[in-house]
Amino acid sequence: MGRIEMKSIVVPYLSEERNLRIYLPETYDVDENMSYPVLYMHDGQNLFYDEDAFNGDSWKVKDTMEQLESEGFVNGVIVVGIDNNGKRRLEEYSPWKNSFEYKDLRKDTIGGDGDKYGEFLVNTLKPYIDKEYRTVSGREHTAVAGSSAGGIISAYLGFKYPEVFSKIGLFSISSWFAEDEFLNFIDNASINRKQRYYIQVGTLEYEDDIEISQSYVDCSLRLYQRLIKKGIPLDNIKLTIGVGDTHNAKSWAKYFPEFIKFVFNK
Repeated sequence: MGRIEMKSIVVPYLSEERNLRIYLPETYDVDENMSYPVLYMHDGQNLFYDEDAFNGDSWKVKDTMEQLESEGFVNGVIVVGIDNNGKRRLEEYSPWKNSFEYKDLRKDTIGGDGDKYGEFLVNTLKPYIDKEYRTVSGREHTAVAGSSAGGIISAYLGFKYPEVFSKIGLFSISSWFAEDEFLNFIDNASINRKQRYYIQVGTLEYEDDIEISQSYVDCSLRLYQRLIKKGIPLDNIKLTIGVGDTHNAKSWAKYFPEFIKFVFNK
């Protein structure tokens, strides 16, 4: 079985420590000659164990990775879960202030630190992981993924740092948060056409709000169209629309194996 290591690292722009939850494959402790690709994921509290997760449901990343490894779909992947910063989560997960008002979300009140968070991940966290663990550090072996606002920052990192990330997972991306700025950024980004993008969205993201549910689907479709326009080959994009799937870790856990198989295919 794989194992989880708990570490912490200082986030430079906040001068505070942040928890890391790092999944290591079973073979990591068996064969010291093996090195592994790395998947960076946001909302680390929600990834591995239900008791740590928001609303009591996790992505079950550890269970899934162990299953895929035992079935031979992957040779092993190190998964680095970066805990979110609680109340400042949306500040870090969007480089732009929100341009959309929804219920208690007033316009231009949240977001804007995404670029600093991205610099931390690329310039501080990744070098630390590559130093402390046996990683294959090149872009072709480095992935990033997240859900909702974590999808915004994952997409941003893929577009901003195509020399670092070649595999991007976007689950229920909430780019409606600042979609004009988001799409304009994509249009002007110099992305690598060899990148692989996995996009997942449910048709009932918010069961009690059909309009906002539809906005998630629309955002995912517009992102898909932009990627094609940017020249990403269709074989490198997978769009999955789950009928009846909602905005929670249960849904994302269901599609996580498909994402791993798509981006880390042998």
